[in-house]
Amino acid sequence: MDMVHLHLHSQYSMQDGLCNLDNLIKKAIKFNMKAMALTDHDGLYGAIQFYKKAKKAGVKPILGCEIRVKNNQKSNQCWHLILLVKDKKGYSNLCQMITEAYLSNPGPIPAIEKNSLAKYSEGIIALSGCKKGEIPFLLAQKKTDQAEKNAYWYQQVFGQENFYLELSFHGLSQEKEVNSKLIKIGQKLGIPVVATNNVHYLEKNQASSQGLLNKIANLGTKERFYHQKLETDEYYFKSPSEMEKLFFQAPQALQNSMEIAAKCNLELNLGQIHLPTYPLPLSYSAPNYLKKLCLEGLKKYYPTPSLKVKNRLTYELKIINQMGFAGYFLIVWDIVCFAKQNNIPVGPGKGSSAGSLVSYLLNITEVDPLKYQLFFERFLNPERIDLPDIDIDFGQLGREQVISYIFKKFGSNRVTHVSTISTYAARSAIRDTGRALGFLPQEINKIAQLMPIFSTPGVIKASLQHLPELKNLPYQQEPLKSLFSFAQIIEGKPRHLSVHASSMIISDQSLSEVVPLEVTNQGEIVSQYEKESIKDLGLLKIDLLGSRSLTVIKKTLEGLKEKNININLNKIPLDDKATFSALQKGKTLGVFQLESSGMSSLLRRLSPSHLNDLIAALSLYRPGPLDSGMTEHYLKRKRGEEEIDYLHPKLEPILKDTYGVILYQEQVIQVVSTFAQLSLGEADLFRRAISSRSPVEMEKQRDNFFKKALNQGNTEEETEKIFNLISKFAHYGFNKAHSTSYALISFVACYLKIHYPAFYLASMLTYGMGYYSSDRYIQEARRFKV
Repeated sequence: MDMVHLHLHSQYSMQDGLCNLDNLIKKAIKFNMKAMALTDHDGLYGAIQFYKKAKKAGVKPILGCEIRVKNNQKSNQCWHLILLVKDKKGYSNLCQMITEAYLSNPGPIPAIEKNSLAKYSEGIIALSGCKKGEIPFLLAQKKTDQAEKNAYWYQQVFGQENFYLELSFHGLSQEKEVNSKLIKIGQKLGIPVVATNNVHYLEKNQASSQGLLNKIANLGTKERFYHQKLETDEYYFKSPSEMEKLFFQAPQALQNSMEIAAKCNLELNLGQIHLPTYPLPLSYSAPNYLKKLCLEGLKKYYPTPSLKVKNRLTYELKIINQMGFAGYFLIVWDIVCFAKQNNIPVGPGKGSSAGSLVSYLLNITEVDPLKYQLFFERFLNPERIDLPDIDIDFGQLGREQVISYIFKKFGSNRVTHVSTISTYAARSAIRDTGRALGFLPQEINKIAQLMPIFSTPGVIKASLQHLPELKNLPYQQEPLKSLFSFAQIIEGKPRHLSVHASSMIISDQSLSEVVPLEVTNQGEIVSQYEKESIKDLGLLKIDLLGSRSLTVIKKTLEGLKEKNININLNKIPLDDKATFSALQKGKTLGVFQLESSGMSSLLRRLSPSHLNDLIAALSLYRPGPLDSGMTEHYLKRKRGEEEIDYLHPKLEPILKDTYGVILYQEQVIQVVSTFAQLSLGEADLFRRAISSRSPVEMEKQRDNFFKKALNQGNTEEETEKIFNLISKFAHYGFNKAHSTSYALISFVACYLKIHYPAFYLASMLTYGMGYYSSDRYIQEARRFKV
């Protein structure tokens, strides 16, 4: 008999579920289930990922949640209730219910008042819940009349076709009695029954691991994660035939799971962009106002603009307006204006946004994209409808002021912080498992400290295989065998929600209607979705980062001003000999991005003499170029120790400044566009595909590249050589726009340190420690005779 699971917990039921989303979907496909619900505790954390993955696999995703309900906020008793989304209205209502459960509840456990359910019931199907549901609990207490009254109440709230009594059986004798009574109440009141299995793990043999996971949660300090140990090993993903054997006396209960699935038809339209409206001056549209501001910036930065500049501006504005992003640029411009007007330092740029002339003219960035050969398409590709990503660095001390302004400007109900889900790293997995297994604290710490700090799944297994200090442990024997075995199971799984260091959402409507919100332990309201899910929903995400270096620079300038020394950063000579002398000697302690011993060594070998060398240094000092040999090729060619080979005359103008090495992502775009005559937008898609190393995408782009390159009269041998060159280095290419922006900060910091060491190092010690302890910077100050 066909059936689908409607009560299912994944690993996003924080510390009460072991199911990985991919494996859940594979299991549903194996059992030929056409649909499946995800009903994690208290939230929708994994809902968007689940929706996307299930859709792609051909399984209908049913979004839901096991929410807690209480009679009133003073009550200590909470009941479980399964809520399933039927449509967009139901999704919005569920988001609001979850938000209210967190924001309106004064206690540590999120719960919504029963009386609030009615206002959010549209578009929702409710199931009466597991044994912790109100109705099953009352029946277990022999309070049949009260249970019947509550069943009728829920039916009235959600509607006759949208409330089901939930039958489940996990080998407990009490469940049989409760199920029998639920069927009788259903017959009496005309409420249908539905069979579920309250899935917490995939396979039956994972029951002990689930028990240990619950024990870990119950040893913690977060009451909302406390869960009773599941009494049997029956809470696994059962097949339809197994469910049929359990509910052979109530076949309609299984059929009703299919009926419910048929009623749930949510379409989220992921990728559809929802930008907030920017408040405009009278008689202006967003495109017209953006153009006005750009023309004002044009007069400032290009008093006599060339045709190239004019054409670039016209082109960028055309693309921005076609994609409907004028308001986005105005929002970012407004935020940056506020910061600068309030003397809060703003970085010259970050990421690919420095490739936009519009951003430069709006003073969002301070890098001239034409001067440094940066491409707009790397930032905003007309071939790929996607929200632009403008990240902004603010001085550490002023960032909170900027955030407060954003809440005030756009409305506190439309702005919030983005969450990040903290997962089990190797060390935390060992520590929590050790505590649950009864290891002594000193034993746990000793073992945990042998583990790398990395949080990638698989670290524990690799460490046991390769680290000598772990190989010597008897990890194949108990109790270490159990410790390492279970630690590997939870490694990489969600542990709790945290606030993302920089990401915020600005919405075009009340956020709780599109994103479930909750409150962190620190009292901050955050989305339950991480930034990728926010992007999928088409919401405006903006990253506001706090930079200590910008604060140090600002405080240095303020200190100098008190001594009547006024420094204009825009007029600092970018060819200053004293600054480059320090860079060439690697004397960069305390300088932004340049103070590590490895970078200092690279600078000595590179011997930078102009800003382009510094831009290159920031791109070369990364794992990819260092491990692939790219850095060595660059250094040897720069010093004349290795022949420069451009492979084709068409590539020489593009790669001349980097000695034939494809160092920047922008160069990949140029090479592809020049050699095969792809548009810059197509060339950026090519770059993305090659960088992703997806075999399918690479083959698709290879065919297109060869076809167009051969049409330009290039030989097949030439085309093969160029493609292989790009394939080898494109994955390691760095964003030149980002590197240029940060090179400017590095140069300014080094300039101030060399010319005004007392002021710079005093600010460094007070406001912005770098890699090293204060002793190192004090010693550096003494070297400068400060």
